[in-house]
Amino acid sequence: LVDRDLTSDDITGPCMYTEVGVGLGIGGSATALLFGLDPKLLALSVVLSSNPATSLIASTTVNRQLARSAKGAVVMAGMNAGLQAGGGAAIYMGYLF
Repeated sequence: LVDRDLTSDDITGPCMYTEVGVGLGIGGSATALLFGLDPKLLALSVVLSSNPATSLIASTTVNRQLARSAKGAVVMAGMNAGLQAGGGAAIYMGYLF
């Protein structure tokens, strides 16, 4: 992450969302958004993750570099209560215009 104030140009380009949630009567969820990612590292990460052999060997290093290339992050978390039982996690890649 950069050590300066963000501009509107920083909040564009490739991004990655991570969501996790769990609940059994009482639950919680969290969402993290990394934005301003390096597009070349993102493309390399997708290619390496698509093959099981390269996924084990090289994708961890590339994914770490990809996360470090982010210009900023937004993290949100919360708790809830209600009729629920379950959990899940997801990672999404996208583009902010």
